[in-house]
This record gives sequence, C-alpha cells and structure tokens, in this order.
Amino acid sequence: MKFHQFLYNLHLLSFDVAVGAVVQTLAIQKFTNFIFPNDFFLLLPLSILFIYWIDRLLDVAHWKINNLISLKHRFYKQNHLFILILTVILGIFLFIKGLFFSSEEVFQLGILGGFLMLIYFFIHHKYKGSPILYYFKEFMVAGIYSFVLWFLPFQYSFNYLYFFAWLALFLNAILNLWILSMWDKSLDEKMKIHSIAQLNFTEKFLKILFLITIFVSTLLLIGDYGYGTCFIIMSLLHVLIWKYGNSLERYWIEFIFWVPIFYVIIG
Repeated sequence: MKFHQFLYNLHLLSFDVAVGAVVQTLAIQKFTNFIFPNDFFLLLPLSILFIYWIDRLLDVAHWKINNLISLKHRFYKQNHLFILILTVILGIFLFIKGLFFSSEEVFQLGILGGFLMLIYFFIHHKYKGSPILYYFKEFMVAGIYSFVLWFLPFQYSFNYLYFFAWLALFLNAILNLWILSMWDKSLDEKMKIHSIAQLNFTEKFLKILFLITIFVSTLLLIGDYGYGTCFIIMSLLHVLIWKYGNSLERYWIEFIFWVPIFYVIIG
C-alpha cells in the first residue's frame, strides 16, 4: 500500500509525464538521427515539472480544501507550501541553467517555449471558464508539447515523414488530454475550468479523432516500422483506456507515452 501511494504521489507531481517526454525525445532522436544537446534531456523534464506545479498551485490558490473534490487538487492544497518552495527553487535553477549554462539552441528554444507557456497561463487563468476557450486547453498544451520536442529536429531537417511523426505525437497528446478532460468534466465545471469535454458533441468527435490518429500513425510505417508501430500501439491504448479504463488508476494513461522505450532499446 505504501509503495502504491508513493507511485501515486509521483503521478500527482507529474514525474510520469516528465519521464514520458524524455522517452519521446529519445525515440525522436533515433528516428531522425538528430542528436539532441545533453542539457535538453535535463531541462526538458525539469521544465515540465515546473510548469505542472505552477499550473496546479494556481488552480487551488483560491479554493478551500473542503471544496476540492479531486485528490490531485487536495494534494496540492495540503502540501502547497512544500511544493511552492520546490517550485521556486526549481524555477531559479532553470533560469540560471537555461540563461547562462545551456547551449545556444536550447537557450533559444527555452525562450520560445517559455513565451508560449506564458501566453497559455495568462489566457487559461485570466479567462477561466469562458465558453470561447473550450478548445483552448487541450490543443494549446498538446501543441506546445509536440512543438518543443520537434523544434530542434525540424531545424535540422524537414520532410513529410517527420511531419507525420510530429502530427502523430500531437494527436496522441490531444487524445490523452481529451480523455482526462472527459473524466474530469464534472469537476472542471464546478471549478469553472474550461475544457473541450464540455461541448455536447465531444464524444462523437473523439471517436473520429481516434481513427485519424491511428491513420496518421500507420503512415509512419513507411519510414520506420518500429517507430510507426509505437504510435499505433499508443493510439490503440488510448482507445482501450477510453472504453475500458474507468476502473484503472489515472496514472496508467500517462504510461502510454512510455511505449517508445521499446523502440529506443530494441527497435
């Protein structure tokens, strides 16, 4: 039970998301033969943790614990001082490391990615609950995530297979966020957090998105059978979790982005 709680706490702190991003980067590196700078593998997961912690601290800043239904939000509210201190320390480290001790290309990507995240935070929290932002959260987060992972390889080289690979990652990220939003629909409505799940036709469109994602993933088989297979498996796992995953712990859906580890090791 204690080990299970430990794993769940790591999930609440988004370590599973950070590891998944590193796995995706390693897979992109193998697929494209582009060698990412070493500091990218340090700054990427730490930046993800920083962003998630800030976002959730802002979400619970004006809520009393008794009014928070989600275990995730209760966790951040109950441990807000400790997490806030960690976030400040991490933010200072990222600023110093990124500004003074990183490669030029990672520095430039950090500035651009940070600017995009500032736009996201401003719109998401300034206009929280606005009906005009139903599409915003899922598409913006998935877009920034896939953009940051593929920006440097795209500068190195660009072709239609790379585009399909980026698109497969982007679509799988949307699926992932969309399913989570569907699970959190009632909670988001109570906390006045906009999400695409609050649209009436969203479940029907989600099925169409599943088919598009699997189709795009299949196109990757042309260029690299192993890499394409990873995205097909990821897409199918999203389908299975959406259909049968109500009894699963939430962190299982994040492990979908760990699938390419097999491609990295033996693909």
